[in-house]
Amino acid sequence: MRMALRATVKLHPQWEVCGEATDGREAVAKAEELQPDLIVLDFKMPVANGIKASCEISSSTPDIPILMCTLYRTPELEAATPSKHKTFDLGMQFDSHRPYQPSHLLTMI
Repeated sequence: MRMALRATVKLHPQWEVCGEATDGREAVAKAEELQPDLIVLDFKMPVANGIKASCEISSSTPDIPILMCTLYRTPELEAATPSKHKTFDLGMQFDSHRPYQPSHLLTMI
């Protein structure tokens, strides 16, 4: 997912990827360290999933918007997101658009 997201961001010449994380804990640390303009997370990450990481990031850096994307539909995800697109109380936008389409992600960003 990270490689697809990176390639999608590169399609827009004014954007850049300032950091990447391999798991939810690292995503939280990178968010605090780098203070990006936008955070894009995958729901299914090791150590801490995207929802848990989003909660921690929102607590420490509430002004950074978060876009969560995923290709996986799990019972936990269904419980957290009853509709295809939902804005959480965390200030997070969620998308589970399948199949993955770079143009759709660019629109979400």
